[in-house]
Amino acid sequence: MDFANVITKVDSDLFITIVESCIDSLCGRAENFTECSLTADETLIVSKAIKSAIETILKLNLGPQQVPTSEWNKADLKYVELLHNCLEKRPGEVKAIRVKLILNKGSPNLQDYNWDVKWVLGSSSLSSKEEPLANFSFYLPGGVSHLVEMNKKEIDIFIQSLENK
Repeated sequence: MDFANVITKVDSDLFITIVESCIDSLCGRAENFTECSLTADETLIVSKAIKSAIETILKLNLGPQQVPTSEWNKADLKYVELLHNCLEKRPGEVKAIRVKLILNKGSPNLQDYNWDVKWVLGSSSLSSKEEPLANFSFYLPGGVSHLVEMNKKEIDIFIQSLENK
């Protein structure tokens, strides 16, 4: 069995359910495939492909029309678009996964980091906004750096994912 054959058995609703569970798993929470009509082996094949695709999409900033990995070449493009829609609906988790991907790189290792907190103020005639934001800079060998900005909710999700690791 390969991904291209198994994915033909998956309708859009089931695919979204599996993607949501894979996002939870990548954030350090338990996977839940209880409502899945696939066999255990088929579920494993699909979830591995989805997790790999999510990581590739986030590492390379791929768009909805770009196929994330070669195993997705034979799959209907609607699944790639559904995957992107699920990621867009969960920006906090996406940031947490991105940070994990940065920190979990086998090489190069994290050389240094820096962080600071900003208080964002904004107002209009309809509403005002007061929100703390944290900036994290991760410095890697070779002068490569990654900047991640998170609000309080995203920091809580990130810390929770690190604690569950």
